[in-house]
Amino acid sequence: MADNRADLRLLILQLLRNQPGYMAHQEVLVGQLRERGHAINRDQLHIELSWLDQVADAIVDKVSGGVHIATLTGDGLDVVDGVREIPGIRRPRPDEIN
Repeated sequence: MADNRADLRLLILQLLRNQPGYMAHQEVLVGQLRERGHAINRDQLHIELSWLDQVADAIVDKVSGGVHIATLTGDGLDVVDGVREIPGIRRPRPDEIN
């Protein structure tokens, strides 16, 4: 399970990297994660967003009207680019780094 969560966390960061303004709300993320094979619901996503925000400082997770809006931080971008490691987030493979 831990490996799956570490993979999921990296994928969330990668998805945010590809969004305008490095930002997306929960519906965009849930849809894109499901398209990539992660059967995730909103509650599970909220847990991962909270972890990425509070523990890893890789995103800023804001809640507005009950909707989570995640924004990639510089530390999160460094993880996606492979120049920073954060325990609990899978390190990207060389072919995943842009």
